[in-house]
Amino acid sequence: WVRGLATFAVPCDAVFEKLRDFPQYVKTFARSLARADVIEGGRDRARFHLVWDLPFPYSDRDGIVMYEARTVAEGFVVEWWNDGRPNDPQVGVRIEAVRGRTTLKSAGERLCALEFTYYADLGGDFMDWIKRKAWEAEPFTYFNAIGAALNLPEYDTP
Repeated sequence: WVRGLATFAVPCDAVFEKLRDFPQYVKTFARSLARADVIEGGRDRARFHLVWDLPFPYSDRDGIVMYEARTVAEGFVVEWWNDGRPNDPQVGVRIEAVRGRTTLKSAGERLCALEFTYYADLGGDFMDWIKRKAWEAEPFTYFNAIGAALNLPEYDTP
């Protein structure tokens, strides 16, 4: 599991609107996703075929992931999990183990606290240092993608 915390200088509802805009995910997360095709779904729930480009000599990775966005008493939650089914499209090596959650809570006027937790197998036999580097960078990549979509400054990456 990977965990990251960030605070954005925008209201949580603006962050939530960006996170539940599933048709725009490939644009929002362009730094890490090669493709994000909505297989089915709408505003608060969508099933995706996601594709990540990996450099040579590795094969690209893909996954079928269900996303759900909802309002809770404390703020907002976006969760995702593996939802592969027979006859789904496939590109490269399928990542089967995916699970994540982002919680959004107000941290004051025009401040939103984000907590990102994420688990995913990288879909292959990578050296430990490669896995560690990918996992350590994931929260920064995620927060920077959302921040860029909201015109916020970048976080430094490890």
